[in-house]
Amino acid sequence: MGQLKDKSFNQGTYDGVKLYAANNGLSYKYYQPPTAVRPPMMTLRRYEAAVDNGAKVVVCAGYLQELLCVRRQAVTRC
Repeated sequence: MGQLKDKSFNQGTYDGVKLYAANNGLSYKYYQPPTAVRPPMMTLRRYEAAVDNGAKVVVCAGYLQELLCVRRQAVTRC
């Protein structure tokens, strides 16, 4: 998976979240995704950590996140 300062959609997504938060008086936290060689459950745990820490919105950049996002939404009704 891409890194935060990859000058691609990962960085663009993060910069957009920072700007939105700054313009709307909101907080944000970045959770580094695991490398591609780690099991998907590691990524799912990052989503869960964000929610457990009070996240009302979790922004996930990239198509590789889709299946895990859908899976997480199926078990969480926010």
